[in-house]
Amino acid sequence: MDIYKMFRIFIALLVIGTIGCTGNSLRKSSDTSLTNARLNNFKIPDSGSKIPIPDTSVNDSSNNENDTPTPDEERKRLSGTYGDIKMIDSTIIDKEDTLSFHLKYYCLKEINILVPYNDDEKGTKNFVTHPFASHILLIHNGDTVLKKQFQANSFSPFFKDKFGGHIKKYGSMSMPYLSRGNKDKTHIVLICSIGIPSTDIGIDLYLIIEKNGRYSIVEKYP
Repeated sequence: MDIYKMFRIFIALLVIGTIGCTGNSLRKSSDTSLTNARLNNFKIPDSGSKIPIPDTSVNDSSNNENDTPTPDEERKRLSGTYGDIKMIDSTIIDKEDTLSFHLKYYCLKEINILVPYNDDEKGTKNFVTHPFASHILLIHNGDTVLKKQFQANSFSPFFKDKFGGHIKKYGSMSMPYLSRGNKDKTHIVLICSIGIPSTDIGIDLYLIIEKNGRYSIVEKYP
């Protein structure tokens, strides 16, 4: 092999080696930049801390009508119902017996309930509200057999308060309603809710009134 050919082969090898080194240098530079970028954008949590979970909730104003009211909104709503009076009038005929049932639901404005709640800015505060009651009149074949006012404390002896006694301490009576599951015309069944105002803490009880005026309060109705 002459000197001229050897020189060309040497030049060719030198060029290939230079390109290979340059490529390795570029790849190393690129990998290092990518690694640095990832480290800069990923914050390693401190020992014992939790990685925050992103908020994936959707704020859709079109669903606002179905949103559950906040405690503050519920307190304002409740404060505007103190003057409301609701009535139930029903007549039940069973063979020769006629039961005339009347219920009046209203606010006991002369009685205060102090319901404690947490205010983010001012700490614990008291919501001053009033309890509600139901006055029931039952007439059997023209004779008054029951005339009585029912309040939340009327139901207290008949259920176990699983909320630390708070229902019995701060509870108020919601508007009762007649049970649709009652098929027996010899008595009247009312579903009564006793709960803490402006909260979702409460219990449903059944007020069963016989045609002779006697009544019982139970947690379950067959």
